Amino acid sequence: MTLPSSSRQPRGFTVIELLVVVALVAVLAVLATPSLRSFAANQALSSTVSDLLSATMTARATAISRNRQTIVEPMDTTVGWASGWRVYVDTDGSGDFDATKDEQVSESSALPQGIVLSSDTSNCTPRDYFAYRADGFLKQDSSAGIGNGGIRFQSEVTARERCVVINKIGRARICGAGMDACSTI
Repeated sequence: MTLPSSSRQPRGFTVIELLVVVALVAVLAVLATPSLRSFAANQALSSTVSDLLSATMTARATAISRNRQTIVEPMDTTVGWASGWRVYVDTDGSGDFDATKDEQVSESSALPQGIVLSSDTSNCTPRDYFAYRADGFLKQDSSAGIGNGGIRFQSEVTARERCVVINKIGRARICGAGMDACSTI
């Protein structure tokens, strides 16, 4: 037995129901946007710090395996670490990168937007570059701006800071607020 067409239930949504759902989605999106922005900024900071940590570990391993001094330095030494960094085997022993003589192992691009070098140098002494000796230990010469120290990065969005610290024996680690203290000893 079939029901008359007037007694069938209508299918679909009414315009009012659709407008209520769209309004709820819009409110949720507005509430979630600041959290997503902070999350993205913190991820960019973590990625940058991890990239530098990886570069230092690559430099140390390369120095030991090739039995040669290996250097981590800014891509553009006049701009500093904000320009990115490179790892290279200092084949000629000059301490300066020469594309015709030295072997570049890796390089990084400039810092992402919203990530800056922090001006706070407490417990994270900035260095011009880090040179690993052939035995994997860090070359020490405080007058030349090399040796144990660190590079501190900060997110402009969240003000979170992280520092890559390299100690005298060449071990690198990440520190910052809510983590290990940033001492370079």
